[in-house]
Amino acid sequence: MAARHRVRADANSSSLSLGTGGDAPSSRPAASASKIGAADVVLIDRVSSPEAEDTRTRPGDAASTFRYKRAVSVRWPSLAGIAVTLVLGASLASGCGGGGAEHRVELAVFAASSLTESFEALETSFEQTHPEVDVRLTFAGSQVLRLQLERGAAADVFAAADEGHMQALLDAGRVQAPRDFAGNGLVVIVPKDNPAGLERFGDLARAQTIVVGAETVPVGVYTQRMLDRVAASEPSLASWVRAHVVSEESNARLVRAKVELGEADAAVVYRTDASASDRVRTIEVPKAYAVQARYPIAVVSDARQGPQANAFVAHVLSEAGQGRLSEHGFLPAAR
Repeated sequence: MAARHRVRADANSSSLSLGTGGDAPSSRPAASASKIGAADVVLIDRVSSPEAEDTRTRPGDAASTFRYKRAVSVRWPSLAGIAVTLVLGASLASGCGGGGAEHRVELAVFAASSLTESFEALETSFEQTHPEVDVRLTFAGSQVLRLQLERGAAADVFAAADEGHMQALLDAGRVQAPRDFAGNGLVVIVPKDNPAGLERFGDLARAQTIVVGAETVPVGVYTQRMLDRVAASEPSLASWVRAHVVSEESNARLVRAKVELGEADAAVVYRTDASASDRVRTIEVPKAYAVQARYPIAVVSDARQGPQANAFVAHVLSEAGQGRLSEHGFLPAAR
């Protein structure tokens, strides 16, 4: 099986970088077909390694996708070469399921970083029922992915963590009509050892260092809405929290990381991000202040793989897809 690749955007820029299990492969030039003689045989290494196969997504580039494979050139006398070529060709075809893996359709899915684990599970279940499709996931803050799409990035599906960024793309004609597919809630997290001794929401009035999402990113927008509700009944608590924010991060995963590293007494993140970490403790937000995040999904207007993109969206909205999202802590979409 070929190695699966993940693309993650730099949190501080709109650029994207490739990762396989977290490590970026080194760049190598593609094998040059013009240097292979008539009596040469090229053996394609099928091991699951980023050196054996690599696909890089470069949103905005003219050639949005390129691939290289490690090859070994072996020379035989011409007649023997022909015979060996035929034998090796048959062996490789039978060993790779008749070469079907070489013709899988690549489906580019851009998704908010808070969807990482759930969309990896959806990728697996979708590919099980659509073996002809190879889903390629790109995770980043919704605002970064929106910027990439506005600049002409090649993608087939976009799943955002709020309606604002999706609406901007809809207004610009970059996506088709979106559908809400999941909801999420906010919680307060503290380090596992909880040095500040925060046990309930009201204890935030004793926190000295608090981290939230920037106001331009979904988790930050939802956090400010929550604090507005707090201010309506407990203005002093809301003022204290806002006054003790020491960092505003570009996505929920970076907010969580500050607490995991012990760099903050508390932070506000999505419930799903809190449940995905064993290095933080969760404090519930009172129902009176709770805000539900809405997650929309849409097919990109100029999707290269339209039928497969629609099938993936249908899978996310299906009973099976909703079950996968529920397993990762997401709520049903608000209707």
